[in-house]
Amino acid sequence: MGHKGLGYVDEGGVTLTPAIETQPVNAWQSATPVLYNVTSATFSVKATLQETNLITTELFWGAEWVEIMSTDPIPVGTGVFRLDLSSTPDIKELSLVVDWNQGAIRNRLVVPRAMISDRGAIQLVRTENKKYELTIEALDTSGKLGYVLTNDDIKAP
Repeated sequence: MGHKGLGYVDEGGVTLTPAIETQPVNAWQSATPVLYNVTSATFSVKATLQETNLITTELFWGAEWVEIMSTDPIPVGTGVFRLDLSSTPDIKELSLVVDWNQGAIRNRLVVPRAMISDRGAIQLVRTENKKYELTIEALDTSGKLGYVLTNDDIKAP
């Protein structure tokens, strides 16, 4: 099953944040650390999605839409859908691809495993579309958080 588009992102764009936490290694012979050990590494992608669609709303709310069925002897869909807001949301694992261009240069970030780690508030304003702010955190995949591809001749002298 291929990737599905999440739709438009607001003008704030997409924020890619690699982060590490380190611990200094001190030595008697030096007043400054001689090395830093990595104690944790994270990579997050934050964006505010602007489209209200199935995938965006299910990611944001952490639940699935279910059609309400009629109570007739033969259940029939009513065309009304319900999404239950759980006290323990089901945060599903996903993979993520972010593409961006700089003229003819194309770049792609691939995060094979990720989960939603934070959601922003939805502000209901009469004159604006709804926005779904999501922070997605990369998960470990055989010692990697993801990778970046480019057609830029990055190693040219």
